[in-house]
This record gives sequence, C-alpha cells and structure tokens, in this order.
Amino acid sequence: KNMADVLWRTMGVYGLKDRVLAINCDNATSNDTLLEEIEMLCLENDILFSAADARMCCLPHTIHLSTMEILMALGVVNKGTSSKSRDNYQDSVTAPVDREYDN
Repeated sequence: KNMADVLWRTMGVYGLKDRVLAINCDNATSNDTLLEEIEMLCLENDILFSAADARMCCLPHTIHLSTMEILMALGVVNKGTSSKSRDNYQDSVTAPVDREYDN
C-alpha cells in the first residue's frame, strides 16, 4: 500500500494518472499488491486500469532466474552459487566491464 501511495502521488505530479497502460516490475509478490492498490485508486478516480492486464514482468530478471534454475538442474552451479548470484543480481548489471570483475 505504501508503494502504491508513493507511485500514485508521483504519477499525479507528472500528470500520468490516466495515461499509464502498463507497469514493468520484477516478480516480487509485493508488486502484485502494488498493482492491485493502483487499480483501486484508478477505480476511485474513474480511470480504466486492470492490475492483471497491466503487469509486465521484467524480462531480463525472468531470464536470469530461469537460467539459474537450468544451470542448477545441469549441476553447473549449486544452490549456494545460485543464491549468491541472485543476491548480487542488480550489482552485476551495474559493474564496470573491466577484467578485474571477471569471475
């Protein structure tokens, strides 16, 4: 609910409340709640918005999670390696592309 309130106010600041068709977010269940709250706020303001139709999951995040599951099934990585990779997922995409960051 708090995230929805912040997003709703931000959408208002930029005049976007009635212009949003979809919201791109990761697969966290808290984002389900976020979109349901946005849907309720839209309904209260006579704005057409469906949380179920507007949810766009982050494709790179989904690919990363799927790839890690495949690598674990093949025995290439173990659960410890997989969870370490997931914990550092955002860090890894912002790290400079230098040899010192190679594993």
